[in-house]
Amino acid sequence: MTTTKSAKTEEQAVGLPWRGRAQYVRGRTRKQRQDQYNSQIKVLTAVLAVTLVAAGLFIYANWLGAGSTQAASCADFPEYCVPLAGGVSGGGEMAKLEAPGVRELDGEVTAAEGVVRSVNSNFMPTIGNPEAPIEFALMADHAYPHCLNYHKADLRQFLNDYVLTGQATMSIGLLTGTGGQYSQTASVAALCAGEQGAFWEFSDELFRLAESMGASSAFSLSRLQESATAGTRGRYGWCWRVWQ
Repeated sequence: MTTTKSAKTEEQAVGLPWRGRAQYVRGRTRKQRQDQYNSQIKVLTAVLAVTLVAAGLFIYANWLGAGSTQAASCADFPEYCVPLAGGVSGGGEMAKLEAPGVRELDGEVTAAEGVVRSVNSNFMPTIGNPEAPIEFALMADHAYPHCLNYHKADLRQFLNDYVLTGQATMSIGLLTGTGGQYSQTASVAALCAGEQGAFWEFSDELFRLAESMGASSAFSLSRLQESATAGTRGRYGWCWRVWQ
């Protein structure tokens, strides 16, 4: 008796609040128990319905937000805030790719002297000091998950450590093997943005859109056409001529 009383007193001293609230009176008759079960099912169904609706609204809101693009500004993309030098000769539209004068930088250049955005002899958009002793070429598909993972992590680290310091250049070749037509459409859109001095910024955006919406939605021709007609000043221009 002494041991039992001591344990009970010690438990009460702790003041656990849920013992009383956790009590559940089970129906005495079969009908009462069935009514209790039905009531619990209704409550559970209502909770699940509210949760699903809330989750759906959250996903939909994020999906809508994913469709909008950031401004091609030094504030949003400081690692790409370097002078444009171009490199494609001739009078065609491609001569505008990352060319001087197509865009005025809206922020201070923090990269090392000589670091520019250009186009190399293989017509690949390039960033870095053309006189750097090391040249890297990145083959990327905007619809490929591994390219996305590299772009989100290692690429930025490499840019900050080696490219923006003037030690190396980074060129990018656009592949279309994973997403097929969607990847091809994304690549053309990136080059179109490059004709307005925003290739690297929009390449980032394409990876972000692919991650949040999937390539089939992010890179569909209808979505890019919608972006082309709905673009505002300060956002990416789209080469509408390409889609005509």
